[in-house]
Amino acid sequence: MDMFEAPKRAAQSPFWALFTLTLALIIWFSFQLSQIMIERESQLAAYNMQEPDVQTASKLRNSLDALATGAYRLAAKGNVNAKQLIDSLGKRGILIHPPKD
Repeated sequence: MDMFEAPKRAAQSPFWALFTLTLALIIWFSFQLSQIMIERESQLAAYNMQEPDVQTASKLRNSLDALATGAYRLAAKGNVNAKQLIDSLGKRGILIHPPKD
């Protein structure tokens, strides 16, 4: 062997490099999956915590709709105060539609 000649390398197997890369990818995807599952559970908990508020809002909306329908019926029968209320709400952009029954 000459002094200026590069030494010959032994043939290296790509097994360990590919094994390390595959292991790193499996660990990364497992971590991402666990994070997504944790976020999903947090979102479901937040959604379930809002459910009572949604139910309360729905009950309030139904009672306000019933009140508005009653005021509209009184105004249609000629009640002056109910007519003023309907007109006042209309000026503010709150329209009360006739009942569907």
